Amino acid sequence: MLPQLGASLPDPAVEVGVAEDALPDDFPRLYWNPAMRYWRGSDIFSRIIPIITMTKSTNTSKLTGRSEDKLRITDGVL
Repeated sequence: MLPQLGASLPDPAVEVGVAEDALPDDFPRLYWNPAMRYWRGSDIFSRIIPIITMTKSTNTSKLTGRSEDKLRITDGVL
């Protein structure tokens, strides 16, 4: 429990003891330690922001012009 946030953590994206070849493709392996659990930043971020809905342009979306590159928060989920 995170008392300062008033919310519990979601399930980790990577559990203790996961083999390196079983890590998600987008997982940064540079600091990976098989004795630790890891959460996605978007999962944690979604727990601490208020319940909002918005779409925000990013530097990538400004360069590419693609709507898929925009940051979306829907009902507080990034």
